[in-house]
Amino acid sequence: MTTAAERTISILTTLQLLDDLRARTDVPEELRARAEQALRHFPRAGDIASLAKFCDQHTLAPHVFCVEDPSTSELAKHFKAASKFDFK
Repeated sequence: MTTAAERTISILTTLQLLDDLRARTDVPEELRARAEQALRHFPRAGDIASLAKFCDQHTLAPHVFCVEDPSTSELAKHFKAASKFDFK
C-alpha cells in the first residue's frame, strides 16, 4: 500500500523528471514538447503542500499527500528540490 509520503515524493520526483526531459537537448523534440505541455498544468510543490495541509485540517478529507513524515527525511529533500518550480 502506498503511503501519503511515498505518493508525495512520487509527484515531486515526476515534476523534476518532466523538467529534466524538457531541458535536455539529446531528447527528441517531440518528447521535450510533450514534457513541456505536461508541466504547464502539473501540480507544483506548493500546490501539493496546500492540499496536504487542507487534508490535515479536515478530518473527513482523504490523506493523499503529506508535508511532513517523521519516519523519513526524504520528503523535505524532495519538497526543497521541487520548490524551484513554484510560481512566484
